Amino acid sequence: MNNIAPIVEISADEMRAFITIPPALAFTKEEIEEALKKKGVNFGIKEEALKTALQKNESQLPLQLLIAEGTIPKEAIDGKIELKFKLGRPLEEIESKAKIDLKETYKYIPVKEGQVLAEIIPPVDGVIGKTVTGKQLLPTKKKGILSAKFRVGQNVKIENNQYIATSDGMLGFDGREIFVLKEFRVDGDVGYDVGNIHVPYLVTVKGSVEEGFVVEAGKDVNIGGDVNDAKIICNANIKVQHGIMGTGKAVVKATGDITVGFIEQSTVIAGGNIVSKDHIINSHLQAEGKVIATSGKGTIVGGEIRAGRGIECRVAGSPSAIKTKLTLTGGLKYEEERNECLKKIAEIEEILAKIKITLGEERLKLLLENEAELQKFIRLTHKPIIRTLILEYKKQSALLPQLKEKERLLLEEMEQSQNSVIKIQQNVFEGTVITIGHIELMINETMKGCIFSGDFQEGKIKVQFI
Repeated sequence: MNNIAPIVEISADEMRAFITIPPALAFTKEEIEEALKKKGVNFGIKEEALKTALQKNESQLPLQLLIAEGTIPKEAIDGKIELKFKLGRPLEEIESKAKIDLKETYKYIPVKEGQVLAEIIPPVDGVIGKTVTGKQLLPTKKKGILSAKFRVGQNVKIENNQYIATSDGMLGFDGREIFVLKEFRVDGDVGYDVGNIHVPYLVTVKGSVEEGFVVEAGKDVNIGGDVNDAKIICNANIKVQHGIMGTGKAVVKATGDITVGFIEQSTVIAGGNIVSKDHIINSHLQAEGKVIATSGKGTIVGGEIRAGRGIECRVAGSPSAIKTKLTLTGGLKYEEERNECLKKIAEIEEILAKIKITLGEERLKLLLENEAELQKFIRLTHKPIIRTLILEYKKQSALLPQLKEKERLLLEEMEQSQNSVIKIQQNVFEGTVITIGHIELMINETMKGCIFSGDFQEGKIKVQFI
């Protein structure tokens, strides 16, 4: 036993205790524990430091060790909800020197089923600290809270503390509720407050689409007001309650039908029919189906109307002889596609015939059906190219019936289109140009109640009076 006891010192905040081992001395565990006890050190003793203190100090200088350390109290952390989306303009666009397009507001975000929209980060309670003498240190904030949760809206669920979309749709967030809409709805106009719309869903706008703005949708678009020099693109049908109009900058495109109150100085393109409930003035229309303006005024004045299956209106042109072009394109279009198809069929049949002549009909049949015979024939002839010929024959043989079926369908479409007519119920004014396929007819004097059809054998347009 040593006559000298270990020296134990405690920091002013009682968070650390140090032990000093004099040179050339070693202490027992009991001696060190007794020294710590006398100083009141009873918490946070470091085992590694204690082991070192039990060894003889071979140094000529005193050895001081951190023998105990208290724990700092930890403040409670409130829970929060971490959004996995960001509404608003990207920072890189704001910081760039490029001109910002204020019509792109980034207010709306398309989401997929199963996508995590937000995550709840749970609150963490505070932890009591302790000095090396065992005094408790209470945190200022003991209890963490989650002050508010966002409500779970439609097509959203909470699972494992995550807000998850249960359907494809449009993310909506009003600061209180997270929801996903399968329909994109605008209660007013599409303008600077809403911004351009680019969504793969149904779009309904109760008001109008203002000049320069864009609506792109993967499904139907329904506009309750007007389209004013705006752009509407849709992979389904478009309905415009009032008109499509402007100064020539409006463009409306749909893969399906377009139904509208009236059309003025605009471009309208449809994969189906275009139906105007009143008039069409100085516009360019193109429809795979029909263009129809038989209700209201039912007038088509100026511009050019192109349709695949027919054009019907009450009045074409005007008394002032404004040039108005009415064109049926269907027969011509299908004829061109069919001719291209027939050309490919002839090319494939020529390839098949050459391979058949090269190998012989019987041998070709055997090599097509029997891989072993094919390998044997290649070894005997030392011509690996024979396998290439066989593969090419199989490929072209598979393609041929597909092309023949396509040609058959095109022929049907062409025959139906050739039966299409331009029907004008009342006046056809001077200055109107009727075109069917390659055949053109200029109206030089007003005609009443006519049906125009193409006579492709005689190369002229027939006129039938109603």
